[in-house]
Amino acid sequence: SALRPGMRPVAAFRTAAQEALAQWQANLQGLLPPQDALPDPEFIHQARVALRRLRTALRLFRDHLPADFVSRWSGFWQNTARALGEARDWDVLDERLMTWLSARARRGLPPDDLAPLADWVLAQRQAAYRSALAHLLSPALAQALLAFAEAVQALPTPADDASNHELADWAADTLAKRLRGLLRQARSAHRLDLDGLHALRLRCKKLRYAQQGLQPLLQRRRSARLEERLAVLVRTQERLGELNDLATAQRRLAACPLPEAAVWHRQLQAQQARIRRSLPQLQRELRQLARR
Repeated sequence: SALRPGMRPVAAFRTAAQEALAQWQANLQGLLPPQDALPDPEFIHQARVALRRLRTALRLFRDHLPADFVSRWSGFWQNTARALGEARDWDVLDERLMTWLSARARRGLPPDDLAPLADWVLAQRQAAYRSALAHLLSPALAQALLAFAEAVQALPTPADDASNHELADWAADTLAKRLRGLLRQARSAHRLDLDGLHALRLRCKKLRYAQQGLQPLLQRRRSARLEERLAVLVRTQERLGELNDLATAQRRLAACPLPEAAVWHRQLQAQQARIRRSLPQLQRELRQLARR
């Protein structure tokens, strides 16, 4: 993040928004492959990361921005992220399937018996990308991107706004408050169903992006503690993210008409059960984080 102490809140938001837009547009170039080839999955991943950073900035600075601006653009960028979500789901599912098939081959199991399943997953992935590209290449999206960039530049900065002197304290207080909320939610992680764990993962992800964005505003002492906290959040998010990926894969797989899908479905369930058994360790890490 290019945020710096001494910035006023509106200027800080403008900087964060411009950074996210640059990341978004750079990765869009990679999502436009020649002919019908599929792009590297990392492009759509990083494009969605850029949208998360942008939406995080809108949430963090909303008290300093016009309400109609926040309402309009929060909804717009959320819908844009959703338009890419299905393609990203199939990327993850395809990668997980290829990893599993490779493991079977290393054990000497015949890969050909699951080839129809791999072909079906690839066809779903291609269809999802066609849908995503139709959204990305629409004139409406291009016009909205220009309108958002113009609106960001035109945001008013009150002449009497002296809150830049308090921006570092505000950043630290904001992150501490969000961490306390996450810890309250995480205390019952081992009892949560998949929807509850998904909500916990989203909260963890939002805090992680908020910390990464606001870190340059903090004093060095606070920044060092933040690095330690961020490492725990990354591990927590990755573990919950894998659990969410497995649940999403099972939902997608439910539409597969092939009998081979049942074999993989059982494997996904076994992986899911193994991760759920690790949730108490996740809680212990978060409790240790709270004590520190």
